[in-house]
Amino acid sequence: MSADWDDEHYQFCYVDQDGVVQGARIPFQFSPETEEDIVVVTTKGKVEEIKQHNEELLRENQELKDSCTSLWKQKSDAQAELQRKQKALEPLQNINKKLEQKVE
Repeated sequence: MSADWDDEHYQFCYVDQDGVVQGARIPFQFSPETEEDIVVVTTKGKVEEIKQHNEELLRENQELKDSCTSLWKQKSDAQAELQRKQKALEPLQNINKKLEQKVE
């Protein structure tokens, strides 16, 4: 991330009760070195909402992992069944081939 990631300039101004600017600081920009340096201020309600959403995502993720594991097992079982049936089919194909040769 470049140092000028925020194109906006900010400035602290000291304003009296009549709205007259009595003083101002030098304008500045936010430019953290990395995204980890960014601080986000939020409300407790928003934090709780994010936590709840995170928990929902974790539950959904676990359900998907369980489903994936189940599907891999089903696939493995189906492949094993296919191999058994192919093996059982070989002698039948040989018998069929011999019968075809006799008919000719």
